[in-house]
Amino acid sequence: MKSAKEVPVLMYHHLVKKNDNKFKKDPCVINNKDFEKQMKYLYENDFNTITLKELEMFIKGEMDLPFKSILITFDDGYESSFLYAYPILRKFSFKAVNFIITNKISNEKGIKYLNKEKLNKMSDVFEYGSHTHNLHREDKNNRSFLITKPRKELIKDLRLSMSILNTKYFAYPFGDYEEDTINLLKEVGFVMAFTVTGGNVKLKDDMFKLKRNHVGPNTTIDEFIKIVENKV
Repeated sequence: MKSAKEVPVLMYHHLVKKNDNKFKKDPCVINNKDFEKQMKYLYENDFNTITLKELEMFIKGEMDLPFKSILITFDDGYESSFLYAYPILRKFSFKAVNFIITNKISNEKGIKYLNKEKLNKMSDVFEYGSHTHNLHREDKNNRSFLITKPRKELIKDLRLSMSILNTKYFAYPFGDYEEDTINLLKEVGFVMAFTVTGGNVKLKDDMFKLKRNHVGPNTTIDEFIKIVENKV
């Protein structure tokens, strides 16, 4: 069997029904039907969705992956992951990742972020990584709290998020990080971190600077096919 030389990692955020879309200019909000069309393409063309651990082992050279391997990720932990993404992914027997802002997890009903009940219910499809506990914010100079807050506060936040989710995988809020950020993540115990820089993951890549391909409302199905087929 032909093995993968690189793995496209897809990055999603929020899904909505077309008629309910109040965020038409938001680059992180896409139509749920477009998402279904994309997943249908992956299914009909024999793509293999992988886990974070499998990607980790691939990067280290400890595991060969099938040629058409792909990692599907979501950021922020919006409730739309449960309402729209989950049933579509489940229909196609796909795996995916959701990077959760753990401070947003709630047991309230009707909230736009996932609650514990929904997180548990989706665990047959989704695994969870950290998007910090309460650092997914920016200061008045538009700099990420992950960069500007005191080291002691950062360590406390990251350890709490890691503990709640029982994870060692991370996605940078807003894609912002510095070399000190990477050192901090390693100290806390994370082993991989994802950026918002476009591109695919390759053997021996820097485990804390992993690339992802943003899929937004203006991503046509033809553009999507180019991304997953490594023809960008």
